[in-house]
Amino acid sequence: MQNILVPVDGSPASLRAVDFLIRRIGKGLRARVHLINIQPALPEAVTTFVGKKSVRDFHRDQGKDALKKACAALDKAKIPHQTEIAIGDVAKSIAAYADETKCDEIVMGTRGHTQIANLLLGSSTTKLLHLAKVPVTLVK
Repeated sequence: MQNILVPVDGSPASLRAVDFLIRRIGKGLRARVHLINIQPALPEAVTTFVGKKSVRDFHRDQGKDALKKACAALDKAKIPHQTEIAIGDVAKSIAAYADETKCDEIVMGTRGHTQIANLLLGSSTTKLLHLAKVPVTLVK
């Protein structure tokens, strides 16, 4: 059984990755599915004004909202899954979680940027490709 990680941000691109994985599992792939949402860290000064618990609750609520449609699609397909909400750098957090949970593959959506846009803007996907120790399948 493969351990597969799908980063989900609630975007159509990340939902395409979930749909791609559902189709692969429907064709006989045996997999344990992990969904992860990465929340950007807020400036430390924010906790001074609103408190650490409020910031933690905010990240949890934002993460749950981003994961909602992906979880619903997997539930509808009767595919068990687990979720994780992390805080920090997107690429580093995904790579670290994949290592910690001994994932065999990362399946993620792309936003369809051109190569020039990636060169100019940078890309979490490009960074993850360099950090990941497992294959990364990109879904257009």
